[in-house]
Amino acid sequence: MSTINFRKTFKCISVVTDLSIIIESSEYSEVSKFVSRAEETKNLLLFSRSLSSFAEWCNRHKRTFLHFKGRYSEIVRLPEGSSADYLVLRNPKLSGCELIVAWKIQVNEEGIVTPALDLLAKIPEQALRLDKKKVIEKTPLCFQNLLHVFGIECAIDDVLKAFCLEEGASVIDK
Repeated sequence: MSTINFRKTFKCISVVTDLSIIIESSEYSEVSKFVSRAEETKNLLLFSRSLSSFAEWCNRHKRTFLHFKGRYSEIVRLPEGSSADYLVLRNPKLSGCELIVAWKIQVNEEGIVTPALDLLAKIPEQALRLDKKKVIEKTPLCFQNLLHVFGIECAIDDVLKAFCLEEGASVIDK
C-alpha cells in the first residue's frame, strides 16, 4: 500500500478596504491632516507607528512641564495644566516680565512626528525701550540654538537660570 501526500499552501492576505478614524478631542488638531492621509491611504501600520510616537512625545511634554513646575513652583506656571501647549516663566523680581515656552507636537502628512518649541517674551514697553542691545528680540533665536545643542530639558533649564535665578545662584541650590 502506498500513500500519497498532498501539500497545499495557503497565503492569507489582509487588505484594508475602508478606514475611518475618529478623534473625539479637538485638543490635538495637529494630527487631523495626518489622520485624513491615513484614511485615504488605508495604511494602518504607518498610522499605528505615528500614533505611538505622538503619544510618547505627549507624555514627554507633560513630564517635562510637571518637572519644571515641581522644581521651580514659584517661577513656573501652567495656566492650562501640564498638557497645555505652553508654560510661563515669571520672574518674581521683574514685574510684568514673562517668558512663554510654547511646545507643539507636529505630525506631517507622512506621519513624521516632531516637537516644535518656541520661546516668546512678554515684556512691558518700558523695558523694551531700555533694551539697547536687542536682547529680547534675539531671545527666540538663542533659544532655538540652545535646543539644537543641549536638547529640550537643558534649554528650558538654561532659560530659567538666565531669566529667573539670582546671579551666582545654582540650579542645584534650588
